[in-house]
Amino acid sequence: MKNTGDTIELVLDRTPFYAESGGQIGDHGIITVPGQHPGQPPAAVLHVGDVTNAAGGDLSVHRAEVLQGRVQCGDKVCVCVVWVWVWWERCTYVLGM
Repeated sequence: MKNTGDTIELVLDRTPFYAESGGQIGDHGIITVPGQHPGQPPAAVLHVGDVTNAAGGDLSVHRAEVLQGRVQCGDKVCVCVVWVWVWWERCTYVLGM
């Protein structure tokens, strides 16, 4: 179990996050652990700061900080890639800025 302020690495069964590869940095975003009942605030909120490949590219490892709450192995999660940030980083990468 990890608590607010902890930095963790997560492997999800599937992910929309792009992993660092070929000189391009990994995606950033938010992972939440939903509350137990509809309408409740999330049980945990995490900021994903990097995603890398492991096991020869078969796994994506998400490095995240727990911003609030608690997260533990087996929790179901909701993920959200911060697309504006992704778009800007990819544009500057292409433009060489």
